[in-house]
Amino acid sequence: MCISRPAVSYSQNARKDTAGLIRLRGSAPMSTQQFDVTNELKNIRNLKLIRRRKIYYKSRLSRYHAELIAMYEAKASYREISF
Repeated sequence: MCISRPAVSYSQNARKDTAGLIRLRGSAPMSTQQFDVTNELKNIRNLKLIRRRKIYYKSRLSRYHAELIAMYEAKASYREISF
């Protein structure tokens, strides 16, 4: 079964650039700057590090942080603190 697609008119979705090139509406013209590989790799690696960062959620004991630290500094054992 063959489904035919309607023909897309370039006049609806494209316009002629000042240089005579056709570009899609909303897209920016190509930049004339050189592609900097090292800068792009650095940006990609930084984004990857941000995505990998561990998200720490609050535990049920977070509101007792000061009290737990005070007990630990008073030489309480972990068993005494967990009691």
